Amino acid sequence: MLALVLGTTVALAQTPPSFEVAAIRENTSGASGGSTRIQPGGRWIATNISLASLITIAHGLNNDDRVLNVPDWTRRTRYDINAVGTPGLVNEDVPSALRALLRERFGMRAHVEQRESPIYNLTVLRSDGRLGPAMTRATGNCRELAALRATNPAAANAAAANAPASRVPCGIRFSNGGTLIEAGGITAGDLAIIVSAPAGRAVIDKTGLAGVYDVELRHSGPDAAAVDAVSIFTAVQEQLGLRLENSTAPLDVIVVDSVSRPTPN
Repeated sequence: MLALVLGTTVALAQTPPSFEVAAIRENTSGASGGSTRIQPGGRWIATNISLASLITIAHGLNNDDRVLNVPDWTRRTRYDINAVGTPGLVNEDVPSALRALLRERFGMRAHVEQRESPIYNLTVLRSDGRLGPAMTRATGNCRELAALRATNPAAANAAAANAPASRVPCGIRFSNGGTLIEAGGITAGDLAIIVSAPAGRAVIDKTGLAGVYDVELRHSGPDAAAVDAVSIFTAVQEQLGLRLENSTAPLDVIVVDSVSRPTPN
């Protein structure tokens, strides 16, 4: 009985983050890249993202091969989403808010299973801990800025204006067919998730790196035959000063029980 009472108290005290309103539109541009970002005022923008990828973000997975039992259109069809949450919305709030959105607008119901799977561990390459030239400490803390914006927008705007601009402030951008990855204010754990797609399997952060970083990563994608091809493995080592090491681990997978195309806006 005590556990039930405590669980109820926590649920009442900590309302899960959610989006108050969201516009969802199919993206028919044919572009291969996509992006997600948070804008001032608690707005979350996703551009050219498949539903399978949205599910991975919502459940903190590394790539959409851990989303099972979905129809083909969830991987082919791309969407643009313009969602408004609370003014202090930060990256850590997005998965919970997105799970609620998937339930409400895509009718998604799913359950979690665990399976032993091949993975890569993301580790620091050099014994002295020195990182590569394309991975630098972020100039601003996205969480602190978002919290300040919720309580003192004027001070937050001043802090943002006076800080050196990150290449992709508090967000991730994929371009050139996904072979150019730019991210601002991300953790090493975020980076592990980002590189899992081009690496072809889940990546687990074993770097021990704290704080947030700005990253620019260029690789050749699947075009390994090109003269100037740089695999994701080489790019991670040479540009970021990290390494992808073979391993296995029990991983959560999301088994989708039901899902449909989004309800109208």
